[in-house]
Amino acid sequence: MKIIRLLKSNENGSITVFVLASMLLLTMTLSATYIGISNKINSQINKIEKIKSEYSQYDINQEYNTALQKVNSET
Repeated sequence: MKIIRLLKSNENGSITVFVLASMLLLTMTLSATYIGISNKINSQINKIEKIKSEYSQYDINQEYNTALQKVNSET
């Protein structure tokens, strides 16, 4: 607190305080953006892996042949 009061006491100090506050705000904004994007990417990766594991349980050729046999048997 004493440093801020000391810097506010003259013109150069107030400019320094303004620059430091601006840089702090910019850093916080960039950090929040990075964290948000990082969480989104991790969430997408987890969802893709879950979808892959769900679909890898089924053999698509077997499912196709079963459906084709049902259609052929009905006609």
